Amino acid sequence: LYDKLTLEDVNNTLKNLAQSFDKKGNPLFYDVHAEKAYIASLKNTISDLEDISGYLAQIAKDFKSKDKMLANWLKL
Repeated sequence: LYDKLTLEDVNNTLKNLAQSFDKKGNPLFYDVHAEKAYIASLKNTISDLEDISGYLAQIAKDFKSKDKMLANWLKL
């Protein structure tokens, strides 16, 4: 049965199974829009983590300063 398949049969089957196509018309077996949304979400998460990192660094710096101030008040 499979020996009677042609290249066109295989190409048509792949095109029917594809979820999307690239710019050259090649079949892709994943959702391109979902991929773009996922990448955008990752970029937003990275940006948020960078912001949090900066805030934590500032909190640590402020904590050290407040700790010294408290030590001076308590004469430690």
